[in-house]
Amino acid sequence: MTRLDCSHRRQTVANSDSPTVWRRWLLPSAAILLLVAAPATTLAQVIEGIAEPVRQVDIASPEAGTIEKVLVRQGQKVRKGDPLVQMDSEILLPALQLAKAKSEIRAKLDAAKIEVQVKQRRLENLARLGKENSSSEEMIRATADVELAQTQVMAAEEEIRQNVLDVKRIEVQLERRTIRSPIDGIVTRIHHFNGEYITSSEPHVATVVDLSQLRLVFFVPSLDAEQLAETTSAQVRLARSSEIVSTAVDFVSPITSADSGTVRVELLLDNKAGRHRSGLRCWLSGRSTDDIALPRFESATRPSSMDAFK
Repeated sequence: MTRLDCSHRRQTVANSDSPTVWRRWLLPSAAILLLVAAPATTLAQVIEGIAEPVRQVDIASPEAGTIEKVLVRQGQKVRKGDPLVQMDSEILLPALQLAKAKSEIRAKLDAAKIEVQVKQRRLENLARLGKENSSSEEMIRATADVELAQTQVMAAEEEIRQNVLDVKRIEVQLERRTIRSPIDGIVTRIHHFNGEYITSSEPHVATVVDLSQLRLVFFVPSLDAEQLAETTSAQVRLARSSEIVSTAVDFVSPITSADSGTVRVELLLDNKAGRHRSGLRCWLSGRSTDDIALPRFESATRPSSMDAFK
C-alpha cells in the first residue's frame, strides 16, 4: 500500500467521525423509525346497510280448503282485521243451520220438567196417606222416580248447552274461513287465487308488510356496536337522495360473529309519510356520521336512467 493510499484512508476515517457526517446518517434513520412507530390515523368507517319493512307477515290459512274469492289486490293498503281471502264454506253453512235448530229445541226439556212434576205429585200424595195406607217400598220407588225425572231434566239442559256450543264452534270455523290481515300494511303478494286448493304444506295465501317504519340492518364492527349500544339514536345517510336522517337504535345483538367480527345492529326510521322504500341502501358511520361520503356511483348527482329518454 502506498503512502498516498494510507493517507486517504486516514482522511476518510477522520471525516466519518465528524458530527456533520453522523447527522446525515442518523436523521433519515430517525425519521423512518418515527413513521413506523407513529399510530395510524383512525378514520370513520362507513358501513353499508339495507332497509327492510319493520314487519312482514306471510299470512297462512289455518285450514286446508279451496279459495272461494280473493278480496284484495297486490299493492292495496289494508287495516288490521280487513278480510283478505274467503275460503269455501259450502259444507259448514248447512251444519251451522242444523246446530242452531237443535239449540232452539226445548220440547225434550219441557217434557222432562212435566215428568218431574208428575212424579213429585205422586210422592207427595203417598206422603199424605201415611204409613197406614202406603208401604215403605212404594215411598222408596216414588222418591227414586222423582230423582230419575230430575236427572232427565238435567240431561235435556246439558244437550241444549252442547247444541249451543256446537253453534259457536261452527261459527268459529266459518270465521276462520275468512282470512284477515293481522296488521296495518300493504299487500305485497298474493300466493294463491280463486279456485286454488290450499294444503297444509303450502298454506300461505298473502304477504302484508308494515312500512310505517323501516328497519335499517347493519353489520357493525364490535367496537362501534358497543358505542351504539350506549346511545338511543344514530344518523344515517340514505341512497339516491343523499339525505341524512335520524334513526332510533332498536337492537344491538349481544353476539359477535366469529367469522366476520361484526355485530348485527337494527335501527328504526320513521316512514309514516311513505317517503322511503324498502330495500333502500344506506350508510352508517361508526364514529362521525356528519362526514359520511357516498360511493361515487351512489352520488346524488348520479344521472337517472330516465335521462336516456329525454
